[in-house]
Amino acid sequence: MLPHDVGKDITPYVLMDTAAIEQIRAPLHRIKIVVRAMWVQKGQGAINLFPYIKNAFPDRRVLSLTGDALKASFPSIGQTLGKKMARKTGYTVLSSKLVRCSTTKNDTIPVNIQGRKFFLPVQEYKGHFWVQWSCAYKRKEKIEILLRWQSDHYVPLLQADSTEACKVFDFKVKKDVIFDGSDTFLDTKTGYLAIQQAVEQSIYAGFQSRQAYLLKVDVPFVCSLKYTIGDTVTFTKSTTEVIKGRISRLKSFCDCEHAKTTLWINFSKETVNLENIRNSLQHSVQGVAKNKEEKQDPGVPNTTHIEPEHLIKCVSVRNAACQQGKSMQNREFASKTDLVNVLKENLTEIYLDLHDLTNKQIFSRNYEIVKN
Repeated sequence: MLPHDVGKDITPYVLMDTAAIEQIRAPLHRIKIVVRAMWVQKGQGAINLFPYIKNAFPDRRVLSLTGDALKASFPSIGQTLGKKMARKTGYTVLSSKLVRCSTTKNDTIPVNIQGRKFFLPVQEYKGHFWVQWSCAYKRKEKIEILLRWQSDHYVPLLQADSTEACKVFDFKVKKDVIFDGSDTFLDTKTGYLAIQQAVEQSIYAGFQSRQAYLLKVDVPFVCSLKYTIGDTVTFTKSTTEVIKGRISRLKSFCDCEHAKTTLWINFSKETVNLENIRNSLQHSVQGVAKNKEEKQDPGVPNTTHIEPEHLIKCVSVRNAACQQGKSMQNREFASKTDLVNVLKENLTEIYLDLHDLTNKQIFSRNYEIVKN
């Protein structure tokens, strides 16, 4: 900005017909604003997985011939769940309990050991399995706003013309926050303010590009001795136009007939004020950012609306009591040790396949401004 002090008037000293004005910076007719937001959406909660474990068993009954081994392998409090046991995957056991149902009369499986018949009891279990989940979704969002100069301000350009050049202003926002009720940044109040600030800075640069001018005049050498680079001067071009600016360069020329100095003066035709910026800002971003894509990102829910299917891929059971019974029933064993070895090879096992909530993948979305 130019200083507001009263400049030295050079009008009386300017030699006739030497004043020349040129625009020293190309005006920005079109502006492309790109706002990129990179943020991590965090959330946490708890879920009882035991009902889903029961659903994996036949008839929703947790039955096994090897219940003691099943109980011993059941996850304990504080244990981390997931395939990547060497690091956190987003799941920690809060409370775990697996006990035998004492009031239930269960079936038995007959087996033969050295000609004698024995009956293996089928054990039923109940309990709970509370797991705390903590997610951290990496999100990357982008919005592009095209502005065009029209009627003394910048207005949105709905359809881009690839043949027309434009100045690109790129802004980046980084956040690590938790949003309640939103899985995006750009259509929140904070995101809107980020867009508004980016547009405001771009419009300011656009206005400045339209106001950078250079005045070139010649004055007598003797008169130029009172001026130095950086001085603020004024020049009355006409009765309605007074130019005020700073001297950026001086060059003197002397011969036997003439002694003159050329002054280069940088000036702006008008001041870039907040009112001009506000007017353009209202025309540019008087709306909200909305997702361009119709479909939401698959498997990337809002952290405030986590459903079981967002956590659980599948729950499966290997060697439930019914499968164990089919392989053991009326089977002849040489000894009890032989029976125990066969049972060890057919232990009841529960498999939990959970979504990795600390996935390295970055989920991207593109947005556009939609008018209210």
